[in-house]
Amino acid sequence: VQLAGGMESMGAEFELVGVEDTDDGMHLATYRFQYLPQRGEEGATKSWSFTCGDNQGIMTTAPRTITLSTRLCIYTVQEHDTLQTITRRYHLSTNWLNVWNANPTMVLDPD
Repeated sequence: VQLAGGMESMGAEFELVGVEDTDDGMHLATYRFQYLPQRGEEGATKSWSFTCGDNQGIMTTAPRTITLSTRLCIYTVQEHDTLQTITRRYHLSTNWLNVWNANPTMVLDPD
């Protein structure tokens, strides 16, 4: 398995999990694809295209594409929460303007 068209991994990891012999003399390889979004990638969409084939270049498959969208973080304020406890718990900036800008539809008027 390889990324199609020289694509970059963009933080994804590929791992060979196992190889199984089939009844027709072929080998079936299983790979694990793993991607863990990093802070700042909220709301981003990324795509990876893969191709498979044999080691002789005889059989190939059409590229398969995986597209992942990272959700924006959602938090519901709990009783007794303060901006200070929330920013400490989630390692956020204490700049109130950052909090306001990160929630454009939730906080219409910061005053």
